[in-house]
Amino acid sequence: MRKESDSKLGEKYLKKKGRRLICFGINRIRHNMNLVEWCNCNQGFVEAIMCLSSIIIGVVAVVVSLKTAFLPYKKEVLFNPFFYRDESGKIGCIIHVANVGNRIVVIDVIDLKCHNMILGTVYGNDKCGYVAIEPSQIREYKGCLDISEDEWCGDKTKVLIEAVDIEGKKYSTYVDRAFG
Repeated sequence: MRKESDSKLGEKYLKKKGRRLICFGINRIRHNMNLVEWCNCNQGFVEAIMCLSSIIIGVVAVVVSLKTAFLPYKKEVLFNPFFYRDESGKIGCIIHVANVGNRIVVIDVIDLKCHNMILGTVYGNDKCGYVAIEPSQIREYKGCLDISEDEWCGDKTKVLIEAVDIEGKKYSTYVDRAFG
């Protein structure tokens, strides 16, 4: 059997710099019982916390299901341009457009800009009309820019490629210039 004096010695041992350390044992059980009693006395607060957590879980579930539902309708393209100089000093452009989305994309027009100045425009229709780019397919567009080599804005500047498909969705990206 323990004596009262033994527990007081134990409490003195557990004191450190004026604060009492909670150990695993009787003090921990008393602390848990106090928590249970507090929750029993404050049922409305605990129910409010549970209600709030269930609402948060519901909102997260709805957001995840909506993102999953719209995934098959994602449209996205990547551009890989290649610039070259022809014999007359004009700058030409070959743009490879890769469809990395899940829907068919039909490009209407591709604009190339540098410092808000349009360098040139490449149209998506050819002699037979528009060509669709299937998912995971690459299409090549060729065009001649409306500037000469003297008008070309510096070698360190990036070119903005803006494309519009026939449904009106805009795609834009900055790319470095690579001359062949």
